[in-house]
Amino acid sequence: KGLPYYFYQFVVFLSGGHLFLLICLIMIAGLCFGMGLPTTPSYVILVILAVPAMIKLGVVPLTAHLLAFWVAVQSNVTPPVALAAIAASAIAKSDPWKTGWTAAKLASWVYLMPFLFIYTSILNVGWNFNFILTVIDACIALVAWGAAFQGYLFKETAWFERLGLFAAALGLLHEGVFTDIAGAAIFALVIVLQK
Repeated sequence: KGLPYYFYQFVVFLSGGHLFLLICLIMIAGLCFGMGLPTTPSYVILVILAVPAMIKLGVVPLTAHLLAFWVAVQSNVTPPVALAAIAASAIAKSDPWKTGWTAAKLASWVYLMPFLFIYTSILNVGWNFNFILTVIDACIALVAWGAAFQGYLFKETAWFERLGLFAAALGLLHEGVFTDIAGAAIFALVIVLQK
């Protein structure tokens, strides 16, 4: 049956049949493959080894392929590889490790996107209400997430404001009317506190 069959059976076994854990394992595998390969070969290997496991757990094939490609790209900004960050550090004449970790922090949204592909309506085809609402929620959550990581929104944030921004981002990313309202309310409260 070959290596791909045994690999995806092993990954499904490791995840215990839980899709969330499977995505985490695939992200780790993508990072490992990305250490020695450019994006395209890394994606091809993930397609052969990981996409069948996602499809077995009920992921739509197009979504599974997009997730695999997204994971293959993440090694460009994730140390110890971070090829894009190392190229930028050479141009800026800065420390490659500091640049790599800063890039990982600034691009931390890249680690959330695979979960959005699976658990939200962001990949819905067509301009329906759920899709538009998900995009709006994701845009607001991205601002909250970035401000929480940087510690700066309109001015420097206090520790409780950062916690509020993280909570707002996670609430907005979770599908559901109540979590959306709660996330938006927390984000608005932090804006009021900042102003």
